[in-house]
Amino acid sequence: MKSLSGLAIFIALIVAEVVSFPFLLEIEEGFIREIDTAHKCRQCTGEECLIPPEPCRYGSYFDRCGHVNCYQGPRNFCNPDPTGAFRCAKQLSCLCNECQGCLKDPEDGEYHCYTASSCSGMGHRRPDK
Repeated sequence: MKSLSGLAIFIALIVAEVVSFPFLLEIEEGFIREIDTAHKCRQCTGEECLIPPEPCRYGSYFDRCGHVNCYQGPRNFCNPDPTGAFRCAKQLSCLCNECQGCLKDPEDGEYHCYTASSCSGMGHRRPDK
């Protein structure tokens, strides 16, 4: 049983090094379980960390890992934790996991207001991505 446990640790270490997996494995009392790593930093090197993952219509910010991310726009999925990922544009608020409020559209220069398309109770929605 010791060699099986050693093999499981080896596999967990390999999985931890592969950045394309959205999870890690942990061994506790002989059992392997999945660990959520949504809060982990995305992997990048050098100047790559300073380039947003896509063009940012509503601006960009540095996350707690030091990487550039795009602000979320109206009705996009958001995280109510202001230090986490999926932050709303500066003029918007995260309510019911959707960016809501009024902001000046960067294309037409007009102010538009947005409310959640569906907000029932305090449930959380998952991103469409």
